[in-house]
Amino acid sequence: MPLTAREAELNRLGIPASQGGIWRRGVLRKQLMNPAYIGKRVPRGEIVGDGIWPPLVSEKTYWSVVRMLGDPSRTTTCPGRAVHLLSYMVRCGVCDGPLCSGRTDTAGPARCTRACTGGVRR
Repeated sequence: MPLTAREAELNRLGIPASQGGIWRRGVLRKQLMNPAYIGKRVPRGEIVGDGIWPPLVSEKTYWSVVRMLGDPSRTTTCPGRAVHLLSYMVRCGVCDGPLCSGRTDTAGPARCTRACTGGVRR
């Protein structure tokens, strides 16, 4: 099942995302690729050992999902450089890092945002 379909189903059923609110593909993808589901401890994005909880899925299933979601042929979006002409060409006035552009619709209608690679949001 595509992530977009699963995202729509979770939102239709009113199941809140991990941080509350509605589900997004990126959040769903990140959760599905979390090694904690196979009983591994991951403090800073790196597996450091076994957790004290039982795995929720088999390692075979987990790694199959990770391979599938990591397959570049599944990419359905273009990079920001192709969509927003000046992304990565203009510099941030605060930290001098490259600026990129995107859209957010986490609260109400979609609106454009800008962020530098140093994390400064506009």
